[in-house]
Amino acid sequence: MNFAVLGGDERSVCLVRRLRQDGHEVRTFGMECAMEQERGPAGLDEVLEGTECVILPIPLERKPGLLNAPFGETEIPLGRLFDALPGDVPVFAGAVRPDTRAMAAGRGIAVTDLLAMEELAVKNAALTAEGAVGVLIRETDRSLMDMDILVTGAGRIGKLLGLRLKALGAHVTVSARKESDKAWCRSMGLGAADTGELEPILPQISAAVNTVPSPVLTPDRLRLLPRDAFLLELASNPGGIDRQAARALGLRLTAAPGLPGKTAPKSAAAAIADTIYHNLK
Repeated sequence: MNFAVLGGDERSVCLVRRLRQDGHEVRTFGMECAMEQERGPAGLDEVLEGTECVILPIPLERKPGLLNAPFGETEIPLGRLFDALPGDVPVFAGAVRPDTRAMAAGRGIAVTDLLAMEELAVKNAALTAEGAVGVLIRETDRSLMDMDILVTGAGRIGKLLGLRLKALGAHVTVSARKESDKAWCRSMGLGAADTGELEPILPQISAAVNTVPSPVLTPDRLRLLPRDAFLLELASNPGGIDRQAARALGLRLTAAPGLPGKTAPKSAAAAIADTIYHNLK
């Protein structure tokens, strides 16, 4: 099968290698700085000629309106990209914004969001949780055992991260808005708090990990944390932690969206490839 892989981080580099190992023909665009040998067709139209499947990055956009292509030599506007894509082949991407999906649809392009597919969403959440544990171990100056950790958001990542931290002996509280999510957390042996009522527990928290892509740890809440608390942002921009306020308060913060691409790109690429194969079947 002929694939075109356009843009992306280290996951996309590993994905190209995986597809080729599986016997497929793969052309790339927007990956020149990571794959020096990818200097074949000079333009996007040549790369897309004869393709049977197009794979775009996770997340799709690096900045609004631009393809996420950190290894590319030039910026690639999504409008130009969608104009060039053939309308009769499958197109896959991740974390596709509604307005971007509408832009593609207006040009006759239907984009399948990989992260909206449960198979990949679960695998991606597991890799993210594993990577987050690694960041917490590396960036904090104490053992995770007996540490009081807050995880904001009880989605796939929040629950899986909570379980992994609990297994290492941490005292974990997961925040949620839905009573059903709080019930799930309690049933897994995790503490549960209402996201709208975090103030009482914040003074005891040594580390907070955010998974929610909307404001949660606001300036007023950040002031309640101990000054030596560590903050880890996992959500895509703008995230849920007020970074400016955190810096002003002297709190240590690490922003690590897209962790699977940094900590386990080969495993993430395998998960992406398998999900695409299953979808194509």
